[in-house]
Amino acid sequence: KESISPKTAWIIQVVTVLAPIVSCLANVIVLTDIFALAMRYFGVSANIYNNRNLVITLLSTFILFPISISKDLSGLKNISIFGIFGHLIAMATIAYRLIDKSYLKGGLYYNDFIKEN
Repeated sequence: KESISPKTAWIIQVVTVLAPIVSCLANVIVLTDIFALAMRYFGVSANIYNNRNLVITLLSTFILFPISISKDLSGLKNISIFGIFGHLIAMATIAYRLIDKSYLKGGLYYNDFIKEN
């Protein structure tokens, strides 16, 4: 027996195509913010780092594209540890904010959240 109906097999194909695209888009969004902050820190003109399209173009052209065409990515294995470390810090921060109830009524960030929404 088939585990997937021929009527719904297209769903698997669509998800298989869209999932990497969405993942890349999410990464570019985050990396653009980080890259813009780094540019600001290093004294790049505000006209450049405030222009999101330009930052994405620079990031894609000079960082992401050269990495993506590289045949050997073994040099990135040590850098991946920093990515994992960053995820662990983010998870710890989220857990801490959950435990100290910062975003609940009366919490440290509750009023900031209400003002934005």
